[in-house]
Amino acid sequence: GAEIGVLMRTNGGVSQLVHQLAELGVPASEEGGTPPTDSPAVLAVLSLLYLASHPGCSASRYHVAHSPLADLVSLHDWQDDSVAMASSTAIRRRLLDDGYGRTLQWITESVADSCSDRDHLRLQQVVAEAWRFDSTPSLNPAEFVQLLETCRFSRSSVAPVRVMTVHQSKGLEFEVVVAPELTGSLMMVPAVAAGGVNRAAAPEDVCVWMDKTIRQILPKRLQDAFVQTTGDGVRGSLCLLYVIMTRAIYSLHLLVPPETKKTQKTLAGILAAAFSENKSLEEDNQVWCTGDASWFEHVPHTQKTRPQVDTPRKPQVKSVRLAEMPDGRQRGLSRRAPSDHSTSQLPLRITSTASTGQADPVDPRARGTLIHAWFDQIRWLDRDSRPSPEQLRLVANDPFIRDLRLSEKGFESLMQEFFSMVDLTATQTALTQSAALERFAQQAGLADISGVNLQVETERPFVYREQGHIVRGTIDRLVIAEQSGKNLAAEVIDFKTDRVFGDHDAWIAQKQNAYADQLQDYRMAVSRCFGIPDNCITTSLLLLEADSCIEVL
Repeated sequence: GAEIGVLMRTNGGVSQLVHQLAELGVPASEEGGTPPTDSPAVLAVLSLLYLASHPGCSASRYHVAHSPLADLVSLHDWQDDSVAMASSTAIRRRLLDDGYGRTLQWITESVADSCSDRDHLRLQQVVAEAWRFDSTPSLNPAEFVQLLETCRFSRSSVAPVRVMTVHQSKGLEFEVVVAPELTGSLMMVPAVAAGGVNRAAAPEDVCVWMDKTIRQILPKRLQDAFVQTTGDGVRGSLCLLYVIMTRAIYSLHLLVPPETKKTQKTLAGILAAAFSENKSLEEDNQVWCTGDASWFEHVPHTQKTRPQVDTPRKPQVKSVRLAEMPDGRQRGLSRRAPSDHSTSQLPLRITSTASTGQADPVDPRARGTLIHAWFDQIRWLDRDSRPSPEQLRLVANDPFIRDLRLSEKGFESLMQEFFSMVDLTATQTALTQSAALERFAQQAGLADISGVNLQVETERPFVYREQGHIVRGTIDRLVIAEQSGKNLAAEVIDFKTDRVFGDHDAWIAQKQNAYADQLQDYRMAVSRCFGIPDNCITTSLLLLEADSCIEVL
């Protein structure tokens, strides 16, 4: 059959017409491309990604909560800040672990039943772009949103019908040309009016665009600028009509809607005025025709029937299952924590309540978690007051700690134990600022420590790359010695609440050996994050049950 060119004035019209032709079973090629934001499903996904970057964005929260994505991220009340933050965190974590391609594929498959055929196509184009984005990913999902807003996706293929804008058709010819979009205004309202004596040179007079009533009181030169700008706009529209009418080899079809006031100042209005001979335009009526309407009977190749192209109603999403990575990760480098060292995997020794006589036992892990959280509240024992019982109860009300389900009797027992640990000699030495300054003076060789500032961080997270691994962990207590804006030395203290058993000295030596590799990871993390030489970083174990603070080299 003949090659048909369908010429549209806007990119949005191109995308919409190609989709409508596909629904009718007419194979069509989309030329040029349009942004994916013409799909409601894609807009909802973009709102979800923007929410991941900005959980406080009320517009994104409202959009997601009122879309099929609400069930996917459990966000039904867009005004609930805690739920919005949890949803944002979950999406960011999935993007970090699985990547953009896999995450967008998961979202697409989850909402497939709520999407139209056109939404399916657009979402698959977004997924394809997401896989490409994974080669240079960003930790900010909003950057991917910005990329999609500027991308143009097309559905180019070999088809007898080619749909494109008038501008894209320049220099091309088609056996049949159809122009269905002729109702646009002859001139789009510009931001400014510009004019001058020499129209080939830069404009001499520029004015913000105004309506006709205000133009009448403007100087003559500015009024002339409005006339020139209007003329240029109309002239541009007529040039588009010229391009349309000169693309056809055999047949040209200009579609004009029934005449209304809105169509008078359009290309359709010009054509209607030129060919209707003052007759009223009726729907589905041929206004004017010239030439041989049976031209295709004399062109041999138009008599050949092209093979029917099957257009699927629902794009089938094919998922390829890759072999699982040995350590269970989904993508990227393998991860490990400092506690993953084989020497750090100590058996958990549980003491029977029958032997201790304890009436209300506390799980060892719960005990360690809560005592660690309480020690996080201490900066310096010689400068700040120790945490009060009320403060300790407030810490214990944290949702994560509350899930440990401690009884009141167990809680009181742990609080007494904590206060006893604070009074230990090793604890007083480790957590006293004056003693820490003396240690730093010896370590960094400082003659004058009056200008040294000590910065304390508790539960300091870190992540760094080493030999094909991502090392991620948290330091219990980190003290940085800084002078004149420069980091001089650092001290890492790791709290241990393990029960002492067996020989006291042998037990301490075992702990020192067991946690050596873990503390070495801490030393490396501090050195890389703060630019402090390894020999200026001390790592110590504060063994609370043994009243001992030992340095681990």
